[in-house]
Amino acid sequence: MSFVFDPSTDFEDVTDGLEAVTLNRRGSSDDVSISHALQRALSTREIEASDGKYLAGDVRWHVPAVEVVNDGGDTIEPDPGDVIIDAADHRWTILEKRLDTLSHRWRLVTRDPFIAYGLDDTVDILRIAYAKGTSGADEPTAHVWKAGIRARIQPVASEYGKEHAAARRVKTVRITIAEDLDLHTRHQVRGKDGTAYKITGYDRAERIGELSTIHAEVTPWPQA
Repeated sequence: MSFVFDPSTDFEDVTDGLEAVTLNRRGSSDDVSISHALQRALSTREIEASDGKYLAGDVRWHVPAVEVVNDGGDTIEPDPGDVIIDAADHRWTILEKRLDTLSHRWRLVTRDPFIAYGLDDTVDILRIAYAKGTSGADEPTAHVWKAGIRARIQPVASEYGKEHAAARRVKTVRITIAEDLDLHTRHQVRGKDGTAYKITGYDRAERIGELSTIHAEVTPWPQA
């Protein structure tokens, strides 16, 4: 009896541990449903050899190329910055891609920033708007702009400063967030415990898989 190897279908036929995932295309609302995806952790040797490019917790996804199709039925390429959403609702950002197995299977190196960077908190981003108050002067009000952003809040320093000739303790923090947002001084941050943070600086992620950092200080709410 002859045996015919068909790389376009044998992956899903013979591989255990497959799961259904969703590919979220960067900058698009069109999601792609993939029925047969396989997740494998990167080895310690791979992580060490990457010279810091890979982190502990990064994984490789194997995806049949024939299943990565758009609404019109045309095959498309997953790209760095796209996100794989697994059955547990973890979001894996694609860092690298490679077409393998005679061009029938995508090998995607991915990172879940919640795991890699310990984003065990959430914050809301608020925007300050001004409106005429009862006295006729402009008064600031805060409105939720982005809610429930995964984040990590790390204290940096606590020292005394002066405001209007009065001494007060200034607590500064570094807030790492999972989204690349267009922030400025008219935005403010609110922790899930209600603590308010005034933004003093913002470093956007330079590469895919890295996170943005907000520099802030604890402040009365709202603070214009």
